[in-house]
Amino acid sequence: MALLPSGAAGDGVVVKRSGVYLPGYGMGFIDDDGIAEGGVNMATRISRDDYEQALARGREALEQPHAVSARYVARMLELVYSNGLVLRIDPKGVPALKGVSRAALAQPYVTPGGDGLVFGEGDEAASVGIPGLVARLIPIDIARRTVAAARGRVRSPHKAEAARRNGAKGGRPPKTRAVIPG
Repeated sequence: MALLPSGAAGDGVVVKRSGVYLPGYGMGFIDDDGIAEGGVNMATRISRDDYEQALARGREALEQPHAVSARYVARMLELVYSNGLVLRIDPKGVPALKGVSRAALAQPYVTPGGDGLVFGEGDEAASVGIPGLVARLIPIDIARRTVAAARGRVRSPHKAEAARRNGAKGGRPPKTRAVIPG
């Protein structure tokens, strides 16, 4: 098997000393036939086409803002995003980080996809998902409205068909104004 060079991370594929991180597949290796092997037990084989699709997903994911670094400063966890956004979070307010020592918190590691944090090593290791961590900072009513608006903007064949059916029935009724006598 040919192992890609350590540190290559440009196209959404993050290469570590032990292999290559394929978005949607996890860690793996590229063998001499160009076939990626990956998964938890390294027994999963994927085709070159699947590999190229994973690269495309990785490139697309890297276009979205994602965490690129983290540090523990003045008892606050600081996340830096690819778009320059900096979030400071008090780890005491994060249930998954209760009981994690300051020494472990001082060693944050952002996972290759920018969606997870790992603190410390060995028995003291703790991990937390960044989306869940950030979601705790947003009031639930704002989050619900944002998700509903995003889902409403989605274009799909199902929504297009429903709009055609409603149009055949006459569409949305015109707005009426209430007239107040007087």
